[in-house]
Amino acid sequence: MRIPKVLVTAAIAVTAVGLLAGCSSNSSLGTSPVIPTSHGVRQAIVHDMTGVAPKFLETLHFGHVAPSVQPDLGGVKRLAVSDFGTGAVEILNASFALAGTVTSGISGPDGDWYDQAHRLYVANYTGPDVQEYAPSPTSPIFTYSSGLSDPINVTTDESGNVYAVDYASGGAGFVNEYAQGSNTVLHTCSPGGAPEGIAVGETGKVFVSQNINGVGDIVEYAHGLAGCSGTTLGVTLGFAGGMQLDNHNNLVACDQFVGVDIIPPPYTSVSSTITGFTDPFHVALSKYNTVMFVADPGAADVSVNSYPSGTLITTLGSSNGLSDPAGVATRPFQH
Repeated sequence: MRIPKVLVTAAIAVTAVGLLAGCSSNSSLGTSPVIPTSHGVRQAIVHDMTGVAPKFLETLHFGHVAPSVQPDLGGVKRLAVSDFGTGAVEILNASFALAGTVTSGISGPDGDWYDQAHRLYVANYTGPDVQEYAPSPTSPIFTYSSGLSDPINVTTDESGNVYAVDYASGGAGFVNEYAQGSNTVLHTCSPGGAPEGIAVGETGKVFVSQNINGVGDIVEYAHGLAGCSGTTLGVTLGFAGGMQLDNHNNLVACDQFVGVDIIPPPYTSVSSTITGFTDPFHVALSKYNTVMFVADPGAADVSVNSYPSGTLITTLGSSNGLSDPAGVATRPFQH
């Protein structure tokens, strides 16, 4: 739910009185204290726009600054981590050392994605937009913003079309499809709830995870978004998060309350669940599907696990230049 400007103004006044009186209070459902600056007011109302499960919102470390890490540019592989804490996207090399930081065009980074041409996409929920970057990201080369209000996730298909997931602050959200390099919406579909994750198969199938009526589910658009003919699959999630398809067309879906679910075709049941996370929010797989990366804002780290066994390899945190990871994307492209 968005807060009207008049309520924000009132909140600033109440906060000012509280500061003068030396009072403080605890927040609930992740609502931040309102700071009487334009940045602080914005911060106070964006928690609900992130797609993070409500019970984890108050653990987010907005504004924390990661320690300096000496960059190492020797690696070829890249891991892009959108960071609630720094408000930037950190790029790690093959040794998981900080190789660069992207700030241009970034405003509330959430889900991110590398396509098969190594272009990076970042969904900015306070943009609100999706920014596209060249393989060596500095400044955006294109912005997708038409029709968006709260984009929290992004992916592409084999033709390069761009799919932006709009969470609508937990309301009735939608997914927009754009042609590569065009800000005109080709198709838009509303699955019925607040969409979180998206995965597009090589045959054009589109899968959208969402939260609706207090539970998570997954909607399949077997023929793409044209016509918006979706079918709700026979699996449920506690609270949906990010999602990808592996190379065997298994859905790898974050359940923020439980773990990362592996859902094989025909997508009627969960075959296994990888656990050990506080809030598994977004997931990415290595190209050959041997390693899984899970952004966990509840634990303020990225968990690196063997796939599909789920065995923990390592965790990436402040020593890797991260503050409070939200999204994670792998380069090269996973397929």
